[in-house]
Amino acid sequence: MFVILPTRDLVRELHFETEQFCQKYQLSVVGLPECFQIVQALLDDLMSHRFLWCPNSRNADHVMDQLVEWYSIQMTNSVNDERMPISDLFYQDVLDRYAMRLDAMLINIIPHRTWDVWYLNQMGSDLVLDKGTDFRLMEFNRNVLSGEWKVDDVVYRNVLNGHS
Repeated sequence: MFVILPTRDLVRELHFETEQFCQKYQLSVVGLPECFQIVQALLDDLMSHRFLWCPNSRNADHVMDQLVEWYSIQMTNSVNDERMPISDLFYQDVLDRYAMRLDAMLINIIPHRTWDVWYLNQMGSDLVLDKGTDFRLMEFNRNVLSGEWKVDDVVYRNVLNGHS
């Protein structure tokens, strides 16, 4: 199963609001391709919060830190008051709303925490969620095929033939 997320307009809106924010605070402008990467990273983070098989990711912070010269990752990783005010302000005034909008889209597709693996891919200027299999089954198959786990011949052949 795959689902196309209509992110094209959301990316354009983020770009517009980011341009306004940059003009207001006299900051270098963030381009449309960078806004797409930010949306993709936000979605990746939100997805990881729903997976029982992996830790929560913080990709959006790293992407922002790499793509936006005035953004500092210290803003969200700091536990004291040494936060970068402009990064904090951007996250609060702009980025957080887009994270909430993406989460609202995602909750209709992955409504609860799951063992299923979902893949995030680009299709034009939209993003596609593709549902994979249960992580536990993938891990079992990987361990059997690598020889790490020994199983009887019938189970091994079933795993080899994709019938597990």
